[in-house]
Amino acid sequence: MEEELIFVKTADYKKSVYSVENIIKDWSNEEENLDASCKRKYLSLKDI
Repeated sequence: MEEELIFVKTADYKKSVYSVENIIKDWSNEEENLDASCKRKYLSLKDI
């Protein structure tokens, strides 16, 4: 049971990181890009 839960969490995490990265790639402003990446990592870690 625990293994299944870990797998689902990992899949959800990868999915959300992937979609946010695609959005960030569209931004041309590098400072904004870095700021968003840091926030994303912080939020992703908080969710786990």
